[in-house]
This record gives sequence, structure tokens and C-alpha cells, in this order.
Amino acid sequence: MKLKYFVIASIIFVSSCTTIGPSLSYHNWNCGTGITAETKTATCKLKQEYMSEYTYVGSVQPVNFSEAVPDGKGVISNAATGEKIETTYSLGNLKKAKQQYADGSIFEGQMSNLFTRVYGEFRNSDYEYVGSFSGPLMNEGKITWKNKNSFDGTFINEKPN
Repeated sequence: MKLKYFVIASIIFVSSCTTIGPSLSYHNWNCGTGITAETKTATCKLKQEYMSEYTYVGSVQPVNFSEAVPDGKGVISNAATGEKIETTYSLGNLKKAKQQYADGSIFEGQMSNLFTRVYGEFRNSDYEYVGSFSGPLMNEGKITWKNKNSFDGTFINEKPN
């Protein structure tokens, strides 16, 4: 009889130690305390102190032991600049981003985890560019100006090479 109670108590103890979602060995986000398996949205901050001005609000996926990471659609806000980036995440990894700048220009595509442009489409009142970026600068792709002239190739300091 005691063995039966021991087995039941062991099962209950072990099941209480299981993760509430996928196990991730490392992720960049702190989505607060009290995360449960039912948590679907949260406000998250980046763990790195030098990126502390960035906040994510949106859909999350619980992971590990009462943690969560961005997963799905949300918005990144930069408290220092007021910029906002519409994002799509998959288990804490940024998959797609859309950012509208103060001058009206728009970037849509892939961004790094530091929120710099990597590859995508950049549009403003003068031209449309599709290609890769090196930091904030155009790197290799096609630019089409409003007068329908275009250039397809590499760029140095935002100028066709």
C-alpha cells in the first residue's frame, strides 16, 4: 500500500517539474513572471542591458519553466526614439518586420535581432529598392526610381557601384 502512495506521489512530483512549452536553451526575451501554459499575449523586454529600450507587445509562446518568447504577431517599440516595428516571430526568432519611418519611408522584410535591415523592400518618395542591406545601407539589389530608371547591382555608400 505504501508503495502505491509513493508511486502516485512520485508521478505528481515529476509532472509538476515538466516544462510548459518547448524547451529553449537560450532566448533573448524576458516576458515577466507568472507565465502559464494558457498565456497567449505578454509584454516582453530584451534581456541585454544595451537593448533595454526595446519592448515587445503581442503574441507569445510559453517555454521552459514559466518563461515565454514572442511567437506570432506583435509590435516592437523603442522607448528612446518612439519608433515602432510590426513583427512576426517564431519561438523568439524574428521572421518578418515592417517599419515606417518618420519621413514616410517604409521597410518590409527581414531584420536582424538588433533590428537592423537584412533583406527586403525599402520604399520612399524617390525610389523603391529590393535587396540586401549592410547595416542601414543598401548593399546589393535593384533600385527603381520614380522616373522608371533602374539599377541592379551593388551599392557603395547608397550609390550604385
